[in-house]
Amino acid sequence: MSPTITVFGSYFPAWAACLMVGIGCAIIAHGVFKAFNFLPALPFPALVYSFTVLLGANTFWLVMFL
Repeated sequence: MSPTITVFGSYFPAWAACLMVGIGCAIIAHGVFKAFNFLPALPFPALVYSFTVLLGANTFWLVMFL
């Protein structure tokens, strides 16, 4: 059985919650990069943000479900 989270009485897949947390991490990282004027120095922004989403989602999964 896959891990689920109960939200308002219905079952919500855990991978979707991890994805939302990862996207939130990417949004926060974008704000940090913008605040420190680091955006022009990013070599491949799409890869940086994609890996930030993966890092945030996997970290949330490890913390919450293992």
